[in-house]
Amino acid sequence: MLKKSKGRYRPEPIVLQNEVAWNVGGKCFLAIQTSEYGYDYTLYRPDLSEIDGGQIDEIEKSIHEIRDEILEEYGWDNESMTAVNYELLMERVDELESAIFLGKKYKV
Repeated sequence: MLKKSKGRYRPEPIVLQNEVAWNVGGKCFLAIQTSEYGYDYTLYRPDLSEIDGGQIDEIEKSIHEIRDEILEEYGWDNESMTAVNYELLMERVDELESAIFLGKKYKV
């Protein structure tokens, strides 16, 4: 199919970081970090409010496999994904949570 449409395929780079995040088709952000027993993850709406989070105790799987499992569970496995800066995303989430706690209006 790629050949017919003259599309290009580039394999996804291997992630070596312990913390990664993606924008998933503009529908959500997914942040994953390694933990002692596997992976911790959090899904955020575009406004950075939390959808869900949890821990997956499967250290033998790659961070990409874990990401794909999480997105499949939500039906977002066919969405385009763009890597985003994990630290910047977490800073924005912290700012939003602080603003909500203090009763301030915050613009994402």
